Amino acid sequence: MAGPIDDRQARQGQRIFQGVQSGQLTYGETAQLLQKQQQIQAMKMQARSDGFVDPWERARINAAQNWQSLNIWVKKHN
Repeated sequence: MAGPIDDRQARQGQRIFQGVQSGQLTYGETAQLLQKQQQIQAMKMQARSDGFVDPWERARINAAQNWQSLNIWVKKHN
């Protein structure tokens, strides 16, 4: 079962893909955004390594996803 973290990662990945398709994102911008997506994914996997994502870990991942969302918007609209 995919949780809210996975769902949000998927939506942000779709936003990046749409930016590539529409030409709003350059190769360099896309590479930066995808690298950050991978870092957030690694944070998620580390948090889940003990079988439980505690509230502090969830807040940290959510904050990283918030920054990523802002970065996607800025790079698509510059």
